[in-house]
Amino acid sequence: DIHLKNVILQNERGKVLDVSEYVLEGDDKRWEHLVWAYRVCYSGFEGKKIPAWLLDAIKNGYARLDQANLSLDDFAQRISQLFSKFLK
Repeated sequence: DIHLKNVILQNERGKVLDVSEYVLEGDDKRWEHLVWAYRVCYSGFEGKKIPAWLLDAIKNGYARLDQANLSLDDFAQRISQLFSKFLK
């Protein structure tokens, strides 16, 4: 599965370490969402320590994105509010 533990940044390029998901047909947009999150959100928490439980909460919320009937932008807004509370 794609999560930040499986992606590294090297020479300004993201690299996926776990490619098992990419041999499957179809496009579930997870990679595009991860790139979007990096471009839109990363500067807000760059260099800060993020608690593992917060990353798990984001991962679990993202997994239920369709069930919650939220757009990616709405989800990002909620996550930004979480970060603002815990990363002061």
